[in-house]
Amino acid sequence: MVGRSSVSLPQCGRYYAETSWYAIELKSDIECGSCHETFNTKNHLTARVMLRFTLDDKGKMTKTEMPGHISAKVFEAFRLR
Repeated sequence: MVGRSSVSLPQCGRYYAETSWYAIELKSDIECGSCHETFNTKNHLTARVMLRFTLDDKGKMTKTEMPGHISAKVFEAFRLR
């Protein structure tokens, strides 16, 4: 399973799916591809979810599930494993 986050862009209102936990944890600034404004990812976090991928015997993805939303504490505990 892997953790993912969604972020609301403050200037234009678009949503961005952040694929790495460290961009959020390090409070990274990113630039919106639409309005080109820079914003802080951690300050505009809207959700964190866990994703589960099922792979076949050749390593190809066959199924994706979202077990649910997670709190920041649960995300941190999972990340430290």
